[in-house]
Order: sequence, then C-alpha cells, then structure tokens
Amino acid sequence: MGKIFKKLDGLFFNFLIPLLFTIGILSISLSFFGFDVKGSFADVFKNIPFIGDQFFSKDETSVAQSKETESELDRLSKALKEEEEKYKELKQKNEQNEQELTQLKLEQEQQENSVESESSGSNPYKKLSKVYQEMSPKKAAAILDQLEKKEAALLLAEMSTSQQSELLAKMPPEKASELSTLLLDEND
Repeated sequence: MGKIFKKLDGLFFNFLIPLLFTIGILSISLSFFGFDVKGSFADVFKNIPFIGDQFFSKDETSVAQSKETESELDRLSKALKEEEEKYKELKQKNEQNEQELTQLKLEQEQQENSVESESSGSNPYKKLSKVYQEMSPKKAAAILDQLEKKEAALLLAEMSTSQQSELLAKMPPEKASELSTLLLDEND
C-alpha cells in the first residue's frame, strides 16, 4: 500500500502541480496581453458533454434573466422617482396650506381682538353687564336696585332676556316696573 501512495505522490508532485502552475502562469500572462482566457476556456468546456450541460447552459439563461432583471429594476427605479416627485409636491402643498392656515388664524385672532376692543371700548355697559351676569341673580338685583334708573336700564339692555327676567324678578316691584318701562323706551 505504501508503494501506491509513493507512485501517486510522484505523479502529483512531479506532474500535476507543475502542470497546474504552468497553466496558471500562462493564463495570467495571456490575459495580461489582452487574450480572453476565460472565454476560450468556456468555449472548450462547452463542447465537453457533461461539463457543458451542467455549467454553461445556465450562463445563457442567467444572462437573459439578468437582462430581464435589469429592465425590471430600471422600470421600478423610474416609478420610484415619479413617486418621490409626487411626494415632494404634496409636501410643498401641505407646507403652503399650513402657512396659510396659521396666517388665517392670526388674522381671525386680530379681528376678534379688534371687535372685542371696539365693543368694550365704545360701550362700557356691555363689559359691566357681563360682570352682573356672572353674579347670582339675587345679589345682582340688590346692586342694580341701588343704581340710578337710567344706568340700571342700560345695564339690563346689554343682557339676554332670560338674565333680565331673573334680575327683575328679584327686585322690588316698583323698581322692576320703572326699569321695564325704561327698557321699552331703550328698545324703541
């Protein structure tokens, strides 16, 4: 058995290794000078029945598949670019709408503030009537009973009819009738 390994060692070290080394150096040298070594080996091995069927028929189909994959990739990248452009446009529109919304809110607040300042500045009775509306009807009626008739009537005129009725009901009847008469004169 040792003799068989010696013969194989001799074959391996004396023939196969130098042959493979020579083929490697030769293929590197030829490819350095522009010779298509890989293509030549592929042509040679394609003609060998078992090796050609197993390895090289797949290259042609893989080339066709890679072309299909590349075309699909191109199509998808174009679709992605279109969607990105749509997204950017929608984002810009959203930002513009948000700016317009904040501007409109500011304008509305300014208008509300100006209306409040005009109404409170021109009519002090309106502001004071709100204070009386926040009080209990009994206390507000007692205070209104102490005011002059004209001022009490002006304050009552700024209140809602339900508030007016509650306050007048809590007042003495003589004062309530006088204020009711003044309220009628105010509304006419």
